[in-house]
Amino acid sequence: MLDIKDKIKKNPLRYYLLLLLLITAFIMIFFVITFVVSAKPIIGTLTYFFNTTNVSTTLNFFNSPHANNAITIYINNSSVNGTIKDAPISTNLNFDSISTILAIFGAFGVLTYLFYSMKEGSFSDGEDKKIIYGFYGTLSIILFLVIVVALSVFYNFFPWDKLPEIGFLSLIFIILIVIAILFNLVFKEFEDNYENRMNLIRFLEIGNSQTISDNIDNFCRWIIGMEESVALYTFLLILFIPIFGYLIGLNILSIIFLEFVIFLLFGGFSRLTRLYKNNCNIELRNQLERSRRPSKFLEGIFILYDSNDGYIEVLTKDSKRIRILRQLVYSIDDNEIVLFKGKAILSPPSLRFKRFIRFGLSMFITVIIYPFIILNILHSKDVTTWILVVSWSSIFGFCLIGWFSVEIDNLIDKIYFEFFLPITTI
Repeated sequence: MLDIKDKIKKNPLRYYLLLLLLITAFIMIFFVITFVVSAKPIIGTLTYFFNTTNVSTTLNFFNSPHANNAITIYINNSSVNGTIKDAPISTNLNFDSISTILAIFGAFGVLTYLFYSMKEGSFSDGEDKKIIYGFYGTLSIILFLVIVVALSVFYNFFPWDKLPEIGFLSLIFIILIVIAILFNLVFKEFEDNYENRMNLIRFLEIGNSQTISDNIDNFCRWIIGMEESVALYTFLLILFIPIFGYLIGLNILSIIFLEFVIFLLFGGFSRLTRLYKNNCNIELRNQLERSRRPSKFLEGIFILYDSNDGYIEVLTKDSKRIRILRQLVYSIDDNEIVLFKGKAILSPPSLRFKRFIRFGLSMFITVIIYPFIILNILHSKDVTTWILVVSWSSIFGFCLIGWFSVEIDNLIDKIYFEFFLPITTI
């Protein structure tokens, strides 16, 4: 522990970026998993619902036996024109148990409020310290759930066929503990350290030397610049987790545990990405005279708290916290932070990267688009037909991508510089 403390103290920005990468990777990987598991059943059920109901028959839909096999009907028996045929009853997802999902979503309004409070960095009274209360409150609930599961296993109340589920949750919990320990060490190095916060700003504007590697550094800048997108995917993940848990048969406590893990991680992500914000210049009024002209300037300070009690708390250049009465503040001007300010020095994507993208596009055409269209027209389930179609579509896909390789490479360059490496004021 002492060794990692010393390493973080020597190079806090490096470990800040590694922690940001770890949290973002966990959230995005988990999002992809839940999306893959949940998206198709959701779309199938919704499609069946819209294709078979109107205002007068909506309530009948939930009591209909067809509702119990809506997913199987849509996936296995849908034709090209969208008509749906009857199918045997399936237990993939049925509306007899919809109350379970509704119960999980019962506190949706509260969850939404907590999520966006974390995102904005403030709760109802605008005091950032409430985030800390939410952070530790969430951790307390997670620990309580861990104790409940542990005791249920100890007393043999928990079905042993749930052992893989417990193992999965234990792995998530271990990852969470590692992230929490790193977060605590890293955040302390930035919270009241002016120079570390300024180093982060210089990093975002490419005003300092390499931290990890050029590619990883740029990816970290991109994460911070696209934090709104990360927030959106995290919010969608929170919506998908109950459905994901229902479909794979998780216990309701396991679903609640995963929800709070995501809340806790997103709370940490939000606090990390706010460390460079609120850098501004403050002009103070003259206290000795009645003149309204400013008498003192505080340049490049960080506003830590903006209280409703009539004061603001700031971090000065000598890493000191001071409180300033609101009535003494003449003006506050935010300092502009330009992400990828030195974008001109960045190298374009490598040829190997472009070839990888082209290969992926070729495989996409081969395995998904072309055979999907042909086999839906042919309605064939014959293995020989599949092999022929995939073989010809492979030739077609690779030839098509190869023919337009120059145009695709130029498009990759354009997307890379205009969307993934934007010059953005943050």
